[in-house]
Amino acid sequence: MATLWNVRDEQVSWMAAYTQVVDRYAGDTPRYRTMRWREAIERDARFNLVDELRMPNPQASNPDHVVARALSTSFIAGLNEAEQRSVESEIRAIVGPLGDEFDFLYETEAQIWSVEG
Repeated sequence: MATLWNVRDEQVSWMAAYTQVVDRYAGDTPRYRTMRWREAIERDARFNLVDELRMPNPQASNPDHVVARALSTSFIAGLNEAEQRSVESEIRAIVGPLGDEFDFLYETEAQIWSVEG
């Protein structure tokens, strides 16, 4: 079995700032960041971690794309219009200095698990 995740590269300051804006609205939404998914697998004796890999996976992007990405996040899409406009404004302020084209900096993380039984 394999688990795959596209994880934002928060070593980069603008990506960390993006995450801070988005996470402000997450509440208790199940997400990669909580690692509850991993705890559930590790508690199950049928699964054993075999290997773990992490590799860069940048996505060509622009300010409009990054705003759309943020606004399409389920818990942000559920906000009222005024709150969504506030998120949009904050995200545009973060990515504005990056220019018209830049990479959205993901790293793909993979875990390979053996399964018994």
